[in-house]
Amino acid sequence: MEKEILEIWIGLAKFFLGTVVVGLITFWVNSGFKDREIALTEQHYLANFKDEALSQDVEVRKRLAEYFSRVTISDEARARWADYLMLIESKEEERDAKAKKENELLSEISALKENDTSNSELLDEKERELKLVQDRVRMLERELQSTDTQKLTYSQRSDARICGNYLNAGKDQDAVFACDDVLRRDPQNLNALALRCQAHSSLGNVFLAVQDCTKVTALDETYDLGRFARGLMYDDLGFLEEAKRDYEYVLANSNDRSVIALASNNWAWMEATCDQKKNRDGERAVELALRANEASSYRNASRLDTLAAAYANLGLFDKAKDAIDRAVNLAPGRKVYIANREKILAYLPVRTDCEKREIVALRPNGV
Repeated sequence: MEKEILEIWIGLAKFFLGTVVVGLITFWVNSGFKDREIALTEQHYLANFKDEALSQDVEVRKRLAEYFSRVTISDEARARWADYLMLIESKEEERDAKAKKENELLSEISALKENDTSNSELLDEKERELKLVQDRVRMLERELQSTDTQKLTYSQRSDARICGNYLNAGKDQDAVFACDDVLRRDPQNLNALALRCQAHSSLGNVFLAVQDCTKVTALDETYDLGRFARGLMYDDLGFLEEAKRDYEYVLANSNDRSVIALASNNWAWMEATCDQKKNRDGERAVELALRANEASSYRNASRLDTLAAAYANLGLFDKAKDAIDRAVNLAPGRKVYIANREKILAYLPVRTDCEKREIVALRPNGV
């Protein structure tokens, strides 16, 4: 009797395994295929819809991104739409903050012009800061108007221009940060590498400057801004012959007037002020300094300072005094120009240390 009961239970178990469990498995598999089929169909329609959707106004794109980040079946697609939404919102927030800063700076500049015309150095600083902010606002506006998610990032040329603006404003550390931002997106951006090399060189980060300049010239030996940056680095390190070769290359091969002027000014300063007589060439220094100043219509204080040093080196102190006075008037309060003016008024040449410096000792920790 017990044997018969056992056989009945075994029969029921076989029935259960053969029908119910297999049925559940079949249902689960079919459900999975059905979900995948739906997801593929959705991706197909989204792909056809994407180009038209991303050509819409930014507010429409935000609403679409928010919608698809919530209802799309594919986890990967939902995540990408969520990332796109965050990207738009972050750029809008930065644009609004920069626009607010732009208005504040305009008010400050207006007040300075009305109430304190003598404080031209502060006015110049505010105007340089305003230009940087306005450049960034325009860049963000262009990025937000983009219809391609891949283009809604920093553009190579625009980013490099922001780096250069910081560098020209004397904000070397900000220039490094801006170039870092570019290079995270585009590790082989020649402009950003060359500009960061200059910024590191100015900050005394010699080993980092060497790394950047070496990478630029390894990528493109003929790149004029890269050759100028390497020349500047060599100049700072006291490797004058190497610096001269790079400056000379720029003057002979570059079609960019701004890069030519930079190389001319730096080369002139080296030829006029090096404390080692064998490395000075007074006539060449004046020729180069005049070329640099002609490019800026004699309105650049740094280049006028170089011209003054070049004239003083030849003993032409009347011309040197005229040039240094113009530099001081363009940038009142700059201690370096005032110190050079005092030397020239005392009929003394301007001299700088040209001794070679050690590179390896300046290697940062962990590099």
